[in-house]
Amino acid sequence: FFYQNITLAHSDHYNFINNLKYEIYRNGKIVGQNNFSFNRHEKKKLVVKSETFFQLELFGVKIYQFNTYGEETFINGKFFSYSSKSQQNDKEKFCNIKKKVKIFI
Repeated sequence: FFYQNITLAHSDHYNFINNLKYEIYRNGKIVGQNNFSFNRHEKKKLVVKSETFFQLELFGVKIYQFNTYGEETFINGKFFSYSSKSQQNDKEKFCNIKKKVKIFI
């Protein structure tokens, strides 16, 4: 069985939003948060910054922790770059993607 999900997201959908903030719940308790900020520059550049933090505990002992910071850039409504730095249980991870001509590096 195959399922295809067509996403119609576009950066213009966020024209009137400056910030989004979410709380992350587990078993009815807040365990973290997710924050987004939308910064527009010269009407053609949009920078979306995201920060996520959550921590899970079992009997008061931390068993999982996740922190991440990401930044997406759109120019004229089209994806240009993405970078992120994450820390998952003391392991650092990163991602850097940038559009170069018609390919991604």
